Amino acid sequence: MRYKFDEPTVIKSIETNYGLFNFYDKYVVAIIHEGVDLNEVLIDDCISLMQDFYGVKRPFAYITHRIHSYSVNPLIYLKVSQVPNLAAFAVVSNKMFDTFNIQIEKAFNTKPHELFGTLSEAINWAVMLVDAADKN
Repeated sequence: MRYKFDEPTVIKSIETNYGLFNFYDKYVVAIIHEGVDLNEVLIDDCISLMQDFYGVKRPFAYITHRIHSYSVNPLIYLKVSQVPNLAAFAVVSNKMFDTFNIQIEKAFNTKPHELFGTLSEAINWAVMLVDAADKN
């Protein structure tokens, strides 16, 4: 299953059994597959993918484009918060359900964590925070 993005050229694409990850210079865009239960085992794999690409010092943002319906265990954000070079976590969705979920997710995530209606809004915000983290 392939998705088309209008943002800059993808540097690397990885498709797993649970989602598609498109890596760019300052951010990764993830599309998790329909029906997946995003749990601690899968988030460990996601973190490994990101660390393989960005290392542990180069700042980056994670953008999840919630096209499909899937479940998220909010405890994963405790692990996400421990990724030292993660500068921002953005959710792209127009689903009303996600506006409620984001409040719960934010309670578990110490990183900047915001909801956006469009991918371009999320990218602009994410790049701004990555650039700020890169200056530190």
